[in-house]
Amino acid sequence: MKMWHKRVTWIGVVIIFFILTPILILYGQGYNFNLAKQRIEQTGIIYLKTYPRSTQIYLNNKLIANSTPYHIKRLPVGDYEITIKKDGYHSWQKKITVVAGMTTFIEDIVLYTDNAPREFSNFQLQSYFVSSANNLLMLTIKDNSYQLLYFDLNFNQLKKIKSWDLANKIELLAWSPNERKYIYRENNKFYWTSIDGLTTSKDISNNKSYLVNFTWHEFADNKIYSTINNQVKLLDLNLNRLESISSQASQVITDHNKSYILTAADNKFKSVLTELGIDVEHDRIILPFTSEVTVIKNGPVLSFIDQANNFLYLIDTPIKKTLANYKLIPYVKAAQWYAPQQDKILYWNDNEIQIYYWHKKQYQNVFRSSAVIKNANWHPNGSYIFFYENNTIRLTELDERDFKNTIDLVQDNNIDRFFVNNKGDVIYYYQPEKQKFYALQIQ
Repeated sequence: MKMWHKRVTWIGVVIIFFILTPILILYGQGYNFNLAKQRIEQTGIIYLKTYPRSTQIYLNNKLIANSTPYHIKRLPVGDYEITIKKDGYHSWQKKITVVAGMTTFIEDIVLYTDNAPREFSNFQLQSYFVSSANNLLMLTIKDNSYQLLYFDLNFNQLKKIKSWDLANKIELLAWSPNERKYIYRENNKFYWTSIDGLTTSKDISNNKSYLVNFTWHEFADNKIYSTINNQVKLLDLNLNRLESISSQASQVITDHNKSYILTAADNKFKSVLTELGIDVEHDRIILPFTSEVTVIKNGPVLSFIDQANNFLYLIDTPIKKTLANYKLIPYVKAAQWYAPQQDKILYWNDNEIQIYYWHKKQYQNVFRSSAVIKNANWHPNGSYIFFYENNTIRLTELDERDFKNTIDLVQDNNIDRFFVNNKGDVIYYYQPEKQKFYALQIQ
């Protein structure tokens, strides 16, 4: 090879090196040439993760993949329509904005099955209690008798605990927090007994006047606090014995293995909350007048709803007069903590569902409706909310990018309450007009 050929080749290699190297570096860093804009731009990535994994993924209506997790790489900056489909499931769709040099994560995308509910059992529901473990104790009329049924939602098991002749007047009054004991009324007699049936029913009728406004002890299932005529009594069920605890109290509240009392302040327009057994003068919180409350369990702080005023109280404990830290949220009908994280509380009234994040001190609006919202519930993954309005059990996501995917799961009239198992794959509800208990498989 002649010398000038060598020089030309060497110069060509150098030129190619200095041209291709920056191009390869830019390409490796996610840069592309945008033909429409006639310039080099850095691209972005969309990361998708769905349940179930086998799904059809569409980018701007073009099928690009059939399973996740999946990275859509080298996307020019801009908005993209992502659609995820699967036969027999409700589809999911959202407009996603790609940012230069960034990966946009879309995780916890759950596709829900489009099924019809099936009849699980038939009975006339009289009353029920829900435990913190998400199980049900239901007093029903079934097969021409009163039947007390225990329903384990997570194992899909319905078991008869006890039955009575219809000639009796039966009322289910309370269920202990550990699910072991319950109190009931049979005609004019009051009894407590155990769920497992190993304990014979104990007659506590001589203390029946204290079984009107009472609260079960937080961890001792043989004790209940009763409030009558502004007097707090502790009733030992095993011994059938009363003990005076406090005077001038309107209600006892139990949570986090502690007990608190509400008392009316001197001016009658305020209430005092203090831990039971603590000096009221020093460690207390002054609240707006509160007479009847419902405790919201499974949260990081003491939480209850003033039913008369529809106030939700979130109170940091221990209670200290100088360090009192509490949040009052108005217009609340019911609420539920997200138990796995104990950081966010779902609450709602007739027309609005919201979330409050305790540590962030932030609100999130979930749903507004002109129809009455009767019930709401967390999905166990914490990314979706179930609710019932306009005769429909619906499900909405919390991801606020673009619009929220909201689907109708089942339509039925007068559903007072529905329940979700801990996996989040089955919804149970009672239809009073049909007197039937239904199960809906959604995953």
